[in-house]
Amino acid sequence: MQQADRRPRNGDLFDAVFVGSGINGLVGAATLAKRGWRVAVLERAEHLGGAMCTVDTKGGFRTELMSCFHLQFLGSPAYQYLSADLERHGLRYANTDEPFAVVTDDGRSLLMTTDHARNIERLERLQPGQGKAWDAAIGALFAGAEDLLGIRNLHPLSPAGLRWMWGVYRRRGGAGTRALLAEMLMSARTWLGETFEEPLIHALLAPWALHGASSPDELGSAVTVRAVAAFCEAMGQPVPVGGGRAVAAALAAIIEEHGGVCLTGVDVDRVIVQQGKAVGVAAGDRVFDARRAVACSVTAAQLYELLLDGVSVPNELRASARKVRPGPAVFQMAYSLDRPLRWAVDDDLSRTAVVNITGGLDAVSRAANEGRRGLLPAESTICCGQPMALDDTRGPVGGSQLWIQVLDLPSVPIGDAVGEIAVTDGWTVDVREAYADRIQRRLARHLPGLEDSIIERIAVSPADLEVANINLVGGSCTSGAPDLDQMLVLRPSPYALAPRTPVKRLYHIGASTHPGASLAAGSGFLLAKKLAKIRRA
Repeated sequence: MQQADRRPRNGDLFDAVFVGSGINGLVGAATLAKRGWRVAVLERAEHLGGAMCTVDTKGGFRTELMSCFHLQFLGSPAYQYLSADLERHGLRYANTDEPFAVVTDDGRSLLMTTDHARNIERLERLQPGQGKAWDAAIGALFAGAEDLLGIRNLHPLSPAGLRWMWGVYRRRGGAGTRALLAEMLMSARTWLGETFEEPLIHALLAPWALHGASSPDELGSAVTVRAVAAFCEAMGQPVPVGGGRAVAAALAAIIEEHGGVCLTGVDVDRVIVQQGKAVGVAAGDRVFDARRAVACSVTAAQLYELLLDGVSVPNELRASARKVRPGPAVFQMAYSLDRPLRWAVDDDLSRTAVVNITGGLDAVSRAANEGRRGLLPAESTICCGQPMALDDTRGPVGGSQLWIQVLDLPSVPIGDAVGEIAVTDGWTVDVREAYADRIQRRLARHLPGLEDSIIERIAVSPADLEVANINLVGGSCTSGAPDLDQMLVLRPSPYALAPRTPVKRLYHIGASTHPGASLAAGSGFLLAKKLAKIRRA
């Protein structure tokens, strides 16, 4: 990775310039580089990767401060296209056959594996008929995956998107297509209630709705829950060996071996537009010329209010960009521990990639509701990642890690659901640490000896996330709540059909655009395919 003070060999003239080095920017740039384009990726932070943020912490640990598990990336068309090059540049993934589990506050647990037959048997023992229900639910999703999930790999109103819609209609007919739409809009609560009788299975699956920035009661959340369950069973919960920065480094190596550059510490402040076309970008007095395309992996407000300030774009578009609702906020914690983890309910869970702690389906909904009302939830759903169970290079022998993510919080808290934490000015350091203490007390009930084994605890509030990454507005990783008025072709605005913008040769990618936020790099890869005219990948 080149630093910002090193000039590229051939001057600052490129075929394409990417603003932002998150997964979409890096994948888009690497894909075009493989097709012979000379590209530049410009990043305002001092590290590449956006939400893939790996740091070295006390005790010799390598710690993720944001994203951790890469199931979406490994299952994506982008990874399939780039995998050989990524592996050639040293990227390796570690995986597990025990991808996820749940621990309930009343002391029950349920673990799922990558063995479909074993899962069926386990659920049948839990309650007769539940294994058969699992078999039918997973089978139905994969049988209809192209119809249910295919739109994520297409621009909806592109020729390919229209062909997909026609294919759905031909396969299902009018009534079947309408039934599919109803299925896609179903809430997780409705689907879980119709599919499984056992509350422990509801508790196992309901937390995954939060990873789609929804509560289990919101429209469309069932698809997220079903997809996570099915793809975890099929693919595990992979983590990149050495951390997310290894992914960024491998993508940067692809770009650079084809004559491109990846520069950090470059804060782009405007897109240069001449005669209605984007011809480059500027960072202070330094100009990066782009002969064929400029792609901005930023929020809608940053693009239309900052980078295009002074450029003629529709007033309705600027106004709608300001009104994009970012979605629920994220609270991250990371623990470096001097001994292996031990779960009170079941020692075997120490080998599991992700363990969710919850009081059940109603508890997941209740905490999400409290967060949406601006309150610190009394009992958040806690997502506990154990990356060293998969990748032992992340810390010293005999140590362990916890990667904690809480997804049901307000961007700016106005109170506490139980009145214990004084909230007067949003996410202050005191509020952050008091809330982290609340999470830790709950963790300690399930992980005996946790508090005596802590080498370091890092807590990152939504406010901290926004400071670290300008795209994480309000501490949200989705750059747009997944509400119906902000979905699919309406991202980022009804007045802009991303990736296109009103400015020729200027494209908008990233979490603000279709298909939304994830490590699947959907928008970056879709744009690169379009520009390089890649038909199949």
